[in-house]
Amino acid sequence: SWYRPRRKHSPRRMMAGQAMKYAMLNYEDGAYLKEIHNARALERTDMFTHGFELHPHVSAVRDWHSPEEVSQVYYPEIENIVKRITGATFTVCGRHVLRGSDFETSGNYLPFQRVHNDYADTFGDDVIQTFASCKNNFMRDAGITKTMLQDSRIVMINCWRSIRPEPVQGFPLTVVDKRTVRTDELETAERAGPGSLTYVSKYSPWHTFYYFPEMTSEEVLLFRTFDSGEKPFQPTLHTAFMDGSAPTEAVPRRSCDVRVFCLLPTHA
Repeated sequence: SWYRPRRKHSPRRMMAGQAMKYAMLNYEDGAYLKEIHNARALERTDMFTHGFELHPHVSAVRDWHSPEEVSQVYYPEIENIVKRITGATFTVCGRHVLRGSDFETSGNYLPFQRVHNDYADTFGDDVIQTFASCKNNFMRDAGITKTMLQDSRIVMINCWRSIRPEPVQGFPLTVVDKRTVRTDELETAERAGPGSLTYVSKYSPWHTFYYFPEMTSEEVLLFRTFDSGEKPFQPTLHTAFMDGSAPTEAVPRRSCDVRVFCLLPTHA
């Protein structure tokens, strides 16, 4: 789905009349200049067709730097949104990450500037195989059983939002139309935790990237990063990018990314 939000701030650039901009994106085999298309100019997008959707959402969270408040307030909010949109029978948040372009000196996460996908196509099998041996398993704590995993379609949805009142200008997130991704462009890379492989990508001239200019704290971008029901799985590659057209006085980006684990009926 797609919508045009009410804005408290006057948009300066890249609204519906401006089709694209250019930015350097970091691939596994080097940095390449790519077109970044304005997703607000699209009539609509669909998570299961394009890989991503934008939705209006005003969170009740007041202190995004409180892990307890985010988990107690935001997790249920976002689980309900994802359940409604995907038709999932079960949704649970695993963790969240705060990123900021001004975090370099405070030990937190910077915007991640590399074209990637958080999970490889082995994620579902890895989760089922490691389910019993995982000591700190948020799925088991939420009431999920191994039988439920085996009998369901496993989907992962990333939920990305700004946590500042000002619109995002520096280091926004861009996502690829998953239909333009081929499996022979993807390479696996190691990471910690169950489902320990992630995807990085080689350059492709066919990758079509989109972003939503000047996202506000009243919007959330959802994109699909794993789906056991899609063979072969085409990931929604994504990356932060440095927007060279952002004003020098732009407020540093602060964002929250939550990954939502979903169980859907196998026929969905």
